[in-house]
Amino acid sequence: MMKSQKTAKPSMAGLSLGDSFQHLHTHNLTPHADVALSEKLNLMTGDYTSQEPIEVLCLDVLKSPELTRSCFEIFLPQMILGESYVLNQDHVHATLPFAISAFSLFSDILTPVGECIHTAAFKYEKAITREEVAARFENAPNWEKGPRMIAAIKQAIESSLSDKSRVVYRIALAYAHRRNRSHHEAEAVFLRTLLDERTALATLDQSEADSIQYYIKRFLEHFPRAKQAARAKRPENA
Repeated sequence: MMKSQKTAKPSMAGLSLGDSFQHLHTHNLTPHADVALSEKLNLMTGDYTSQEPIEVLCLDVLKSPELTRSCFEIFLPQMILGESYVLNQDHVHATLPFAISAFSLFSDILTPVGECIHTAAFKYEKAITREEVAARFENAPNWEKGPRMIAAIKQAIESSLSDKSRVVYRIALAYAHRRNRSHHEAEAVFLRTLLDERTALATLDQSEADSIQYYIKRFLEHFPRAKQAARAKRPENA
């Protein structure tokens, strides 16, 4: 009897920062090739030319303020008023506070409707053109840092839908202060969160606790940053 030969699946092995993983995406879509298309794009140059309306926009690329703005400009104008949804993969995420700020900037366009693990869902409620998206960013200097971002995260804390998301957003506030180089405030917020949320942290399931632990570990890699920053500013002979 002949043994069946397994086809090797493509993997991420050997890929470096900036390498394309389109071949992985194409492979995963093989069972749905009649209805799904894998297309390689440079989201920073806006070379998306399709005029097809977008019903569901799933974003897992908002890893920098530049990418966040570019994706908003490219995709929001092609969504269907009152029918389309945006799913942001890393919205309930502590280390990407600028993404929370961006969605807050478009709160009249995108209405939050739910959360699942790290993902937040928004409904497209008001039409907007690409020029209007660009103008909104231009008219909101430092949207990705400063008081505007801090206010957006505080609002996310107030409207959080679960204990887990509230804790994540509170830790995101600490990261936001650190991003603004307000190290004393960042560490005060971080420690206050751990103290205030002891009960919530104790009742999280294992997967939720693991994700919170990741954010805590990342923050503590540079703790206390306030003392380090003060030492760096001190004259050598002081």
